Amino acid sequence: MVRLNKGMFTSNSNEWQTPSDLFQDLDEEFEFTLDPCCTKETAKCAKFFTIQDDGLKQDWSKDVVFMNPPYGKEIKDWIKKAFKEAKKGATVVCLIPARTDTKYWHDYCFKGEVRFLKGRLKFSNAGSAPFPSAVVIFDKYRLIAKKEERLMERVKDLIPECESLEQVMHAIQVEIDFHKLSTGVFCGNGYISLPDNMSSDEFEEIVGDLWNEYWSEYS
Repeated sequence: MVRLNKGMFTSNSNEWQTPSDLFQDLDEEFEFTLDPCCTKETAKCAKFFTIQDDGLKQDWSKDVVFMNPPYGKEIKDWIKKAFKEAKKGATVVCLIPARTDTKYWHDYCFKGEVRFLKGRLKFSNAGSAPFPSAVVIFDKYRLIAKKEERLMERVKDLIPECESLEQVMHAIQVEIDFHKLSTGVFCGNGYISLPDNMSSDEFEEIVGDLWNEYWSEYS
C-alpha cells in the first residue's frame, strides 16, 4: 500500500493499493518472495514487513522483492535501499511515480531497467492515479549491464573504433599481454586506433580510470 502526502498530488485519498492485475503479471514473471513495505491486510507475499518491522532496516538480499513504497519524501530512502539490496543479490521490482526530474531517479532509477506504464494506473482503492507510473527493476546483473553500457558510451566518445567492452578490457587489464604502439594499442583480440592527439599512454590512463570507477562500485 502506498501513502501519499496530500499536498504532493491532487487526490482525495493518500492510500494507493497495487492494482491486482499488474501485480499478477509481474508475479508471473518474477515470482516474488517479499513485500517490504505494507500492512498485514495489503501484503502481496507470504513474507512481508510492516511499518513496525521497518523494512528499511531488514535484509532483502536473498529475496525477489515487490516494492510499492510510500510516495512521500521518504520514497528516496526506499529507492536507495532497493538499489543497495540489488547489489547484494536481491531482485527488486519497484512500482513508483514516474517523476523523472527527481534526484533519486537520476541517482538510482535510471541505473536499473525502467518500464514506463501507459496511461494512468487505476489503483485498487482509489481510482485512477493523478500521476504517471513506472516499474523500475534492480538486480545485480541489470545494474552491471547498465554500468557497462555507460562505460562503453564514454569510451566510444574517446575511441569511436572500440567495438566492445571486452576489447577495452583486454587493452587495460594488467594481466593481458599488450604492446603500446605509437598510433594505437594492440590487445589480444584486436587493434585499437587512437585519435591523432592521443598517445597510447594517455589512452591507458583515461580508460583505466573509467574502468576503476566501474569496479569501485561493482567488484
